[in-house]
Amino acid sequence: MKITNHYFETLATKNIQELLNKQFTAKTSFFLARLFDKIDKESKYYFAQKQKLVNQYAQKDEEGNPIQKDGMVVLDNPEKFTSELEEVLKININFEGEKIKIDFSKEPFLTINEVMILLPFIEESCNE
Repeated sequence: MKITNHYFETLATKNIQELLNKQFTAKTSFFLARLFDKIDKESKYYFAQKQKLVNQYAQKDEEGNPIQKDGMVVLDNPEKFTSELEEVLKININFEGEKIKIDFSKEPFLTINEVMILLPFIEESCNE
């Protein structure tokens, strides 16, 4: 399975805790626990690189700390930062393992947002 770093950025804006708290079958729960463990590990590389870019392009105060305005880091060259970040967002990440087959008749109701989180990892819906 391949996803891009953009997936991690999207995932950061979603509430995956609600998804993880649902009562799935044991097989699906096992798959999701392993999947989100892998996602967590891979996302750390992306967010570390993003933070490096923020630090590289941030305006700094006298002590060398990034300047913030309204909770956002002020950038010296926002266009260059955005260009480099977009390149990082496009990088493909390979996830080993098979896609999950979710039997929606046996699993709890999933919202559209929850399905979108899982979509890259769902092979098909099936009735086993």
